[in-house]
Amino acid sequence: MRDIGVSYPALATDVKAYIWNIMCQPVLLYGMDCMPLSNSGKQKLESTQGNLLKQSLGLNKLSHSSNLLKALNVNKIEVVIKRITACLLKHTFNVPSPVQQLCRHFMSLYATKGILIPGTLVCKIVQSGRLPIDCLFNGRSLEATHNA
Repeated sequence: MRDIGVSYPALATDVKAYIWNIMCQPVLLYGMDCMPLSNSGKQKLESTQGNLLKQSLGLNKLSHSSNLLKALNVNKIEVVIKRITACLLKHTFNVPSPVQQLCRHFMSLYATKGILIPGTLVCKIVQSGRLPIDCLFNGRSLEATHNA
């Protein structure tokens, strides 16, 4: 983060938050939309995010980060992973491919018989509390809910 100037003390806090949201958080979460992630893994990512933000702002590592995330308008890890997973499913359906056909099959199994295949994108969407069909046709389901 030092190399891109985020740790520079004179840089405004809102600019640091913007850089975090646009550049750093996506790098931290790259690939998490298609990987299974345990609750302890999510907690480690939350902790890492908080520590990195505190470090860039010159705050003590032991400071609480939940209020900091709200003040900086930074989404929690779980919220972002839900959003990018929903986006991945939507993008999968926009490109004709074997993956699209496979996801259609998994969605039809879920819609008609209530069957979820563990480890699939459809299963991950359902486990996150969303309906796969909403991810495809309802743009609001892809919006991030800040600090939910």
